[in-house]
Amino acid sequence: MNEAEHKTAIKQEVDVVSKYPECYMCGGQYSRGHKCPTKGKTCSKCGKINHYARVCKSKTVHQLGIAGTSSGSQDIHALDFSPCSGSELYIDSIHSMNQTKDHHIDLYFSTQKKYISFKLDTGADANILPFKEYERCCPRPTLNKTNSILTSYTNGKLNVYGVCEAEIQYKDRPGQKHKFFVVDTQKVPIISRQTSVDLGLVKFIFDVQTMQPCPDRIKIMIDQYADVFEGIGQLPGVCKLTLKEGAVPTVQPPKRVPFALEKRLKAELDRLEQMKIIEKVTKPTDWVNSVVIVEKANVNLRICLDPVDLNKNLKRPHYPIPTFESITQRCAGAKIFSKLDATSGFWSMMLDDESSDLTTFNTIYGRYKFKRYPFGLNSAQDDFQRKMEEAFENLNLGLIVNDIVICGADDSEHDERLKAALERAREKNVKFNQEKCVFGAESIPYFGHLLTSEGIKRDPEKTRAITEMPPPENSEQLQNF
Repeated sequence: MNEAEHKTAIKQEVDVVSKYPECYMCGGQYSRGHKCPTKGKTCSKCGKINHYARVCKSKTVHQLGIAGTSSGSQDIHALDFSPCSGSELYIDSIHSMNQTKDHHIDLYFSTQKKYISFKLDTGADANILPFKEYERCCPRPTLNKTNSILTSYTNGKLNVYGVCEAEIQYKDRPGQKHKFFVVDTQKVPIISRQTSVDLGLVKFIFDVQTMQPCPDRIKIMIDQYADVFEGIGQLPGVCKLTLKEGAVPTVQPPKRVPFALEKRLKAELDRLEQMKIIEKVTKPTDWVNSVVIVEKANVNLRICLDPVDLNKNLKRPHYPIPTFESITQRCAGAKIFSKLDATSGFWSMMLDDESSDLTTFNTIYGRYKFKRYPFGLNSAQDDFQRKMEEAFENLNLGLIVNDIVICGADDSEHDERLKAALERAREKNVKFNQEKCVFGAESIPYFGHLLTSEGIKRDPEKTRAITEMPPPENSEQLQNF
């Protein structure tokens, strides 16, 4: 097989894979019956499990180690690598060949017996070798097949020809063998973060706020209140939505959904109905709202009420929300902190029958209404803050909507306050999301800051994009900065 036939054969293999349906959790294309490799894996974009970041629907985008480039280079792609082995790697950026040579380094590539300019990318988890560079190797290293996927968020899927092993060397240091993914791209070769460390090209200096393990005494307390961390709560009483005088009802038609989503929409409606969050409506109602359907990374759908007209005609209770400063004043002199996060907070509030009718919404499967407070109503935050303050009144804690801060000058004071909060939550049927809670730590993240035993500090995660940005070297870079 000559060179052209070899390249064509590889492309044909890629074309065959592309005919399979795309998996919603990993983005791969497999034949029926294939077990998705994402089960139990953590998304490095949103932190949740059972999906990869390349298909993550989270609005938060984490930029990892993006190297500075000139403003004239617009061809920058964030790539996602999802191998069938179950791990997940990233190629953070690939730049055009005509870009500046910042963050590049010349390495001796033994298979070509010459130096090649590689881009040093500390945000990349895999080494990339363009196919044109692979063709120049003499002898060419063995190219092993792979079902891995490289995806550009701007240019779609890239052809991955395979994986090869090659020896690279920096200056007079001993050569090292590393794996390279051979791809069909005209971009520069990339050296990953780990390879950069192995070659001694970069050194990481860490200043990271690590999550401290939960003390044993706290674990015992959590076990005693395990029921507080299960399911969705139900705060005492019911809430009432009040219309403005002269409000004119509107009826919105059902929005069409893609055929591929119809069964998933019905499944989500059935799930919410079974949980008694919504119920089917057959009687006439004056108000009928639209809904927005959002695809989640775990294959499920999120049904969000879209009450544009209803919000215009609702009276807000305008309940005061505590300021960040009012919460931090409670933490003066504190050494130990915990944070509790209410599960699906608004859903823990029941609506009276008339208010429930106002939340009626239309779908292709008929009308439904919310029995619990839906997300999207402009009065939801006010009512929830009021109900939570009523539930936890006279306790030593700080509360902003669904986030509760508990602190103490020592373990004894902290534990006493935490136990009182959990006991009250059990009494008032408030539920917490244990995955989002922090217990008995010396510092906790809170509204873009860190509450620590040494006082309030900036959360480094919120400023990382600025602190890790390379210093501007010309007027254009300064303007971009």
